[in-house]
Amino acid sequence: MQDVLKKLKEILLEEDRKSQERINKKVADLQQEIQGIRDDQDLKPVIQKTVRTELQESKDALIEAIYPLMGRLIRKFIQIEFEKLSENVDKQLDRTFSLQNIKKQVIALWEGVSHKDLIIKELIPPVVEEVFVISQESGILHGKYSHKNTIDQDIIAGMLTAIKSFIEDAFQQKTGSLDMIEYGTFKIIIQNSYKFYLAAIVSGSVNSKFKSQLMDYLELFAEQYLTKPLDELTEADVSDNLKPNFDQFNATSK
Repeated sequence: MQDVLKKLKEILLEEDRKSQERINKKVADLQQEIQGIRDDQDLKPVIQKTVRTELQESKDALIEAIYPLMGRLIRKFIQIEFEKLSENVDKQLDRTFSLQNIKKQVIALWEGVSHKDLIIKELIPPVVEEVFVISQESGILHGKYSHKNTIDQDIIAGMLTAIKSFIEDAFQQKTGSLDMIEYGTFKIIIQNSYKFYLAAIVSGSVNSKFKSQLMDYLELFAEQYLTKPLDELTEADVSDNLKPNFDQFNATSK
């Protein structure tokens, strides 16, 4: 009887032992998996740093590799846009003998612009996207207007640098006249006042009439809002005055 009980006990203990071994193996597997995840987390910043370093050191090679592709894409985009523009202009010119178009030709002659320029202005109307008020003495931005905040801040920073360089070159050459420069697809129209330079960033098609209107408007704004002593002109006040004035200009100049 004792032998039977002993045998039964061994059988039961054997099952327990095997069950315990299975549990231990699963625990060990889980611990190994968790350790692997921890190792991955530890490696993550190392991998990120390595990738950043590699990209930084290979920046020229990367640019060289993608530049031809970007160039082709940009040229293709410009070509397509010009084809669209040319097609739209041709359609407008095909309707030259309509009463409305004859009226437009008369207006163009009266304003001293070509009929084609007038049509292009209608197809791609100019919009004042940004206005910067820059102190002549310090070169510091003293006020800013944004139409819809659509221009990237890096591009704006580049524009400010281009404006300041243009102003400095004109000052050194003592030409006495600041006019207009191009920055990518934008035109930067600059008006000189007593204490400030006013720079308007314009998208769309700019003809001589629009440019003249805008420069007059910039001059008028300077006379009305920028004649106080500098210590009384805060950047917030200047920006607050720019907003309604150039929103109105955009609404009425089209």
